[in-house]
Amino acid sequence: MTARFDYGLPADEPEIARYAAIASTAYCAPRAELEPKMKRLGARITRVVRQRGALVGGLLLYRTGQWFGGRNVAMTAIGAVAVAPEARAQGAATALMRATVRDLHAAGIALSTLYPAVLPLYQRAGYEIAGSRYRIELQPRALHHRERALPMRPLAREDDQLKQQAYRRYVRHANGPIDQSASEWRRAEAIWRPAREVYGVFRGKELEGYVGYVPRLGEGERLDCREFVALTPAAGRRLLAFFADHRSQVQRITFYASPHDPLLMELDVPCTRIRLLDPWMLRIVDVAAALAGRGYPTGLEARIDFAVRDDLIRANRDRFRLEIARGRGRVVRGGRGTVKIDVRALAALYTGYLPAAELAARTGRLEASRTQESLLHRAFVGPPPWMVDEF
Repeated sequence: MTARFDYGLPADEPEIARYAAIASTAYCAPRAELEPKMKRLGARITRVVRQRGALVGGLLLYRTGQWFGGRNVAMTAIGAVAVAPEARAQGAATALMRATVRDLHAAGIALSTLYPAVLPLYQRAGYEIAGSRYRIELQPRALHHRERALPMRPLAREDDQLKQQAYRRYVRHANGPIDQSASEWRRAEAIWRPAREVYGVFRGKELEGYVGYVPRLGEGERLDCREFVALTPAAGRRLLAFFADHRSQVQRITFYASPHDPLLMELDVPCTRIRLLDPWMLRIVDVAAALAGRGYPTGLEARIDFAVRDDLIRANRDRFRLEIARGRGRVVRGGRGTVKIDVRALAALYTGYLPAAELAARTGRLEASRTQESLLHRAFVGPPPWMVDEF
């Protein structure tokens, strides 16, 4: 942290209240609702920045994980980044973000993810656009699904383990979804999000799918589905029939998923609207841990020598040899450093957001031979990175 700014945890509840007031102004959110929630979240997940002793900004940290290549990698999500209006454009936000990244590295976190309001601020801290959040909209009156062979029932608290197991099966082939079972994330969700109606689709005692939604009547008469999992074609068709059964009450069903979700192949007519809501940014906080933590194609055996540029984390500014075998990666320091890449480009490569050839040709932040570009493509290619959750 520079001499101009001081970074750390809030000293007491009045400082949390001050940060809540700043965030209320920044996000046009009622302070009366924001402040008690931030106090319930507590000082442990809050970081603040002070200028000459006065608190001028802060953010929230949610420790969870993120799925890449079939493995759950330790990730900290960052939300509610806010700086007081009178302190903006003076370096406070940059100092806050760079100090936070150093803090996360010291804590052994591999990745950090956030939704940006602006890009340059977070790029200065080593983040880069690496995935997207999409909203898919269906019109119940255009759905003609009648398959109701699988029973549905409301899910209760005692079904949480079944839900977690189903979710892990759902995201294990995806890139980007977060670990919704992480205790800090579950606690934050309970504080921030409204209660949902949750219904599960069963085959015997096996949970094959579920949907969790909030009715938005008076807001376009829609069901806003913040949880949506279909593990089998039959479960997907049952959920579509469940949506169709709401045709007399709601005009739209919205849910959040990959724009290539196989469920869309079950529709009778192209009655879908897919909207890119937000790009998200990823920071490779610990290069060695991140490369070793994700999964890789099971049939690939390869060795890739990286030379990474990172102007913020000294330990990342090194050569790393990634050895891939049986779907796992092993990382050792050293190697020839033949793939030269900066930490921001590595984020976009890591998630599969951009292939190596495009990073090399169109950003200039990756240098590799054609053979190495092809190998990087095979190692990191996968489904387009997406995320359901917002923070």
